[in-house]
Order: sequence, then structure tokens, then C-alpha cells
Amino acid sequence: MQVVNAEFAKPKADLVDPNPWGYVLLACETDPDSVATDPDGAEGVSVRGGPESVSDLRAGLYGRIGPIRDALLRLTGVRAVSVFEAVLFAPGSPDRYPPHGSGGRRARFDTVVMIETRSPADLDALQSAPAFGELLDAMHTKSVATEVITMTNVKKIADVDRHRPGVFLYNFFFAQVPQRLLRIWDHTAGWWQAVGQLRNSELLVPTSPRDTAYAIVNSARWDTIRPALDAFRDPGYSDFVLVNIDANKASTMPSLYRWVQ
Repeated sequence: MQVVNAEFAKPKADLVDPNPWGYVLLACETDPDSVATDPDGAEGVSVRGGPESVSDLRAGLYGRIGPIRDALLRLTGVRAVSVFEAVLFAPGSPDRYPPHGSGGRRARFDTVVMIETRSPADLDALQSAPAFGELLDAMHTKSVATEVITMTNVKKIADVDRHRPGVFLYNFFFAQVPQRLLRIWDHTAGWWQAVGQLRNSELLVPTSPRDTAYAIVNSARWDTIRPALDAFRDPGYSDFVLVNIDANKASTMPSLYRWVQ
């Protein structure tokens, strides 16, 4: 592992034991051109909860997802189902390194659905449930691209509370050598703790790496959008975070989301 530009470094992230849950992340591109691509453009974005959207296409999708979400929550083994709408495709390095394997595309997902199960052993039953198939159909119908990733938690700063409104980070990574990215994350997450007021984060890895081009997905939450926007504007973000991800042969594609339901 290589750490560069140490003058911007902060203490490594303070970590606790990871969660034992299983995770299924469903992400889709419905109307990505309606999402801000500059931190200044996201400054005044409302992050209150609810299915209302600046995009009629996404609002229609959330109307379909609502009853399906209720059905999923009734399944044995499901502990949480949360829906998120993108408010910013943040600065990253999506084209610096290609995906490990084939079929990868730049992460411009304007809707994310995160399903948590009580254990990874519950993931297969969840994906066999009719309600899960209905969710996939709804997302496919409204979208130009859809991604489904089953994951487990390998590193954690603290639990990400997905049960109430807030600002959520979903950061998708390509990596030529995922283990190098896992190691450098301790340093870049430490920078986010110090500069971006990051108080929680769950680092998730695919259970079947061959089924997705994304090596890692990072999830985090803030009460308001300002700390994350200020971090993206800070010189250390490009001169330390992005440079070190690049030096370890990985690409980062972060986006900020609001909680829908």
C-alpha cells in the first residue's frame, strides 16, 4: 500500500467491529441528468424525507416502490428497507482505473434501495421472494440501467442510521486490487472523520465479486448536507483522498442522497 501527500493526512479512522447483517443494494439510473454535479449546485437542495422529487420519472418510481417496500419488510429475515434519491454526483475519479473484470459502468445511480437482512444467510431467500422480483421489475421499467449487489460489512466506524431523513453517501469503487483499496480506506476515512465530520460509515464488499464490477461500496450519513459539501471543496479531498485512491489503483464515484422512505 502506498500513502502519498502525507502533509494532508489525518489519523487513521477509528473502527469498531463490523455488522453481521447481509445487504442487497439495488441502484438504477432513471433521470440522472436532473442531479447536480457540482457541490455549489447542491447547496440549497432539500433533504427532507418523502416520495416528492424534482424528477417526475423518479416520483413515479417511488410511488411504485412504496407498497413493495412494505411487503419486503414483512419478510422473515429482513430487518430494514430504505430508499434514497441522489442530490449530488460528487467529484471523483470514475475514469482513472477501469473496473476489475468487464461490464462496469460509471456509477450515476439516481436511486438506491438498500435492504438489510438479519444475516448473509437470508440473502438467497430474500432474492427468491415475489416482492423482490416486483421491486426489480419496477426499477427496470423506469430505468436505463440497474445494478444489484449482495454485500457484507467488512469495516465500520459506526452504524449508518437509514431509518430517518438525512444526507447519505454511497461511494462506488472500481479497484484493480481490492485489498489495496481496503487498506488505504483506513487513511482516507480518517481524513473524512477529521475534515468532513464523518461520524459513521459502513464499508461493504460484494459476496460474489464476479457478479459486479464494483469492488467496494461505502455508505455513510450526516444530519445536514454542509459538512459533506465542505469536505468535497477542501483541497485535501483532491490532494489526499483522490490522490491516494489513485495511487492504489482504484477509482472512486461518490454521490450524496436524501432519504425517501
